[in-house]
Amino acid sequence: MFPGWSRFTLIDVPGLVAGAHQGAGLGHRFLKHLFRTRLLLHVVDGSAPEPVRLIQEVNAELALFADALRDRPQLIVVNKVDLPETRQRLLWLREVLAPFGVARHFVSAETGEGVDALVADVARRLDGLPNEGPLLRVPAPVLRPRSVVPPVKVTRSDAVFVVSSLQAERLVALADLRQFPVRLQLRHQFKLLGVIRALEEAGVRAGDRVRIGSIELLWE
Repeated sequence: MFPGWSRFTLIDVPGLVAGAHQGAGLGHRFLKHLFRTRLLLHVVDGSAPEPVRLIQEVNAELALFADALRDRPQLIVVNKVDLPETRQRLLWLREVLAPFGVARHFVSAETGEGVDALVADVARRLDGLPNEGPLLRVPAPVLRPRSVVPPVKVTRSDAVFVVSSLQAERLVALADLRQFPVRLQLRHQFKLLGVIRALEEAGVRAGDRVRIGSIELLWE
């Protein structure tokens, strides 16, 4: 290290999606790394139509993942100021981001504009933060057993294939079978429930009569 220089480590957490605290997207695999940080840099696309909403969504995911991340110090870094559309809205960006109450930096990863000032500010702020944060337990994801779907049974009654499945009976009872899109959606649900497979194994063909609950229909 050169005299007067300081060194710190950065980790990159890719864009979070709604539900990340429950494992959606990259979920816990990346969120857990935030427990090792002392300062968060919240990078925002300066050309995005709703930058405030993006920040709020990410901060909500952090808070839902762990209470300890709710108050973690952060800086807002607005990127892509080299773009004309971003440059034209800088004043507006400063105004809409002001309520977050944290320092804002406007940079360009393409040209390097504002990056030196950002690095200097990060180094200065880290000098004022404890080297070791409190030991935090990474919350384990909640694992819930999948519901077991009872096997579908198909029997023959004269020339009718009779399907025994409570889930399938509920679906056909609520569906308007006169509408073709409804029938398509119903067929997709039948596939998930195993109804189609059970009927095919029983030998059903197009035009055969199929009874599910009190509903009788022609198989398509």
